[in-house]
Amino acid sequence: MSNNYSIEEMVNLLDYCPFCGGKAKIIRHRRSFSNDNDFYWTIECTKCKTLIDTYLTIGDAIRAWNRRADK
Repeated sequence: MSNNYSIEEMVNLLDYCPFCGGKAKIIRHRRSFSNDNDFYWTIECTKCKTLIDTYLTIGDAIRAWNRRADK
């Protein structure tokens, strides 16, 4: 996944929630207080609040959220 996308553009790459069909949002967690550019990433449904694990890259978080058993 390219780093040339803004977070707003990356939200458009997210599939809807597999449980309720709600929209997903990207959540950024600061990993280190000594480095302002060091984050963990996760995805959460805005409707039912389903949340995936945290990932070191936003691309990995998006791939995990979009992974479906039937794909």
